Amino acid sequence: RAWEDIADRVQLVVAKRPGSPDTTPPALAQHLNERGKPLIHLPFSPRDISATDIRQRLARQLPVSQYLDPAVVAYIRQHQLYQSTL
Repeated sequence: RAWEDIADRVQLVVAKRPGSPDTTPPALAQHLNERGKPLIHLPFSPRDISATDIRQRLARQLPVSQYLDPAVVAYIRQHQLYQSTL
C-alpha cells in the first residue's frame, strides 16, 4: 500500500527472482518516468529463495551464510532479529 509515496521518497532497486517476470508494472514505470527517477536493476544471478524463507531459517537457527553477507548475519544476531516466538 502507498507505493507511490514510497517511490517518491526512495530510489527503488530491484532484483530478479526465479520465475518472476522481468518487467516493471506499467503504473510504476509511468510514475517513475514522470518524476525522472530510474528503476535500478541489481546485476546478479537470481537465487531460488525468498526473504520469507530466510527469515524462517533465521528463526529456526538454521544456517543462512550462503544467502546473506556475514556482516548482515552478525547484525541480525546482535539485535536478535527474526527470532522464533515459539
